[in-house]
Amino acid sequence: MIWRWRSPVVVAAAGASIVMAALSFGPDVYINGEKTDYFAPYRNLAEIPVINGALPTRYALALIPLFGLLIAVGLDAGARAGGVARIAVPVAILAALLPLTPRSLATVDRPPVPEFITTGAWRQCAPEGGVIVPVPLPTPGTPDAMRWPAAAHVAFAIPEGFFIGPYGPNGRSSIGTYKQATSSLLDEVAKNGTVPQITDAQRAQARADLAYWRADCVALTHVPNEGSLRTTLEALLGPGTPIVDVWTWKISR
Repeated sequence: MIWRWRSPVVVAAAGASIVMAALSFGPDVYINGEKTDYFAPYRNLAEIPVINGALPTRYALALIPLFGLLIAVGLDAGARAGGVARIAVPVAILAALLPLTPRSLATVDRPPVPEFITTGAWRQCAPEGGVIVPVPLPTPGTPDAMRWPAAAHVAFAIPEGFFIGPYGPNGRSSIGTYKQATSSLLDEVAKNGTVPQITDAQRAQARADLAYWRADCVALTHVPNEGSLRTTLEALLGPGTPIVDVWTWKISR
């Protein structure tokens, strides 16, 4: 970009790259997970129709062809210049791209879908087309339990999870939905393993939340802090019933 700054193509590609990179930060700039007060151009565009439906990070995808164009222009200019530039430019570009050489993707094992689901045993707790509440409930950040209905060919539904819906201010689109009080309670137990003192008000709230979800069954599989979650659920809903590899609580409606 500095070397060929007189080229209109380079100026256009460089300017577009800077704009796309700035927009990709979204309405707020975060550094190492911390929100900063740096200026974010996307904030001034967030209310414009069509643009407000895009995920800001997608603007970074536009940098790929723009960078490719700049690299191509540099290689072409180096070849035309001859002399030292003919060798130096390709070497410099290769050195810059070397850290991007594809490596093996980092992978982690994820727990299999419970046999309670894959064997069809879930029908002992919920009817076809019913609602099963996995514990803890799925969130946009931890959507793993959404594999349950997928493995059963969507024969039942689950609450919450990852999706885009009108749950933002004034009906705007948002990823996920508001967590019900019982969902938040179980999420805290799943994270810290501490069993809270359950009150009658929380039991009543749990009944209200289950009715809101139209739940037929609550299911607890083998997850971190499983013991604490089971104790909490028994305090909320009474004794559970084991079915295959999960603990279940059938909900009467």
